[in-house]
Amino acid sequence: MPKAQRGRQEPTFIEQARRRQIIEAAIEVLAASGYEYASLERIALRAGISRGLISYHFAGRDELMAAVVARAYEDGAAYMGPRIKAAKTPTEMLLAYLQTNVEFMRDHRNQMLALLAVRRAGNPAALRRSLSGLGQALGPIEKILRWGQEAGDFRDFDPHVMAMAIRNVIDGLPHHMGADPHLDLDACAREIIGLFSVGIRKMGRRK
Repeated sequence: MPKAQRGRQEPTFIEQARRRQIIEAAIEVLAASGYEYASLERIALRAGISRGLISYHFAGRDELMAAVVARAYEDGAAYMGPRIKAAKTPTEMLLAYLQTNVEFMRDHRNQMLALLAVRRAGNPAALRRSLSGLGQALGPIEKILRWGQEAGDFRDFDPHVMAMAIRNVIDGLPHHMGADPHLDLDACAREIIGLFSVGIRKMGRRK
């Protein structure tokens, strides 16, 4: 019987490690072969375990795909959070947000390609988790933008609309990564930072 059907008790350390192993295998298969070929059998083969063991930890493929999406957002927050929180000014914080987002994609290419594969496939459970993550991502950006406006560093604009513009640029990068394996993400980071540094700055203010 799948664990999801056996109650909600906290997973043991070994169970947590096994779930991570399965999610990592799913990420690798999705990145290499796409959603269509990311069957539980193929993922089990990549992980070196039985398909039944996947079913013990996940109620089905949808739940596993949702876990892949959740893992990307959790890893991203852990990667970016310390540098963003260390910023002392609104400008520094926004630039750290942009820089670390692109660097995370550069350093976690397989996760980005896996996330892209799931989104393109339209998996319902994974899409719900992805849309929830995107919605939650707008709040912190808006907070930075409002702080910059209150401090007099940023010009007058709609923080929600600007936050959507920032996220749309960042979230578009995995599509280009999938199309161009040699995409220079460091160059992308420089251009994105330059674009929004100029776009939000109050006239007469230096960045």
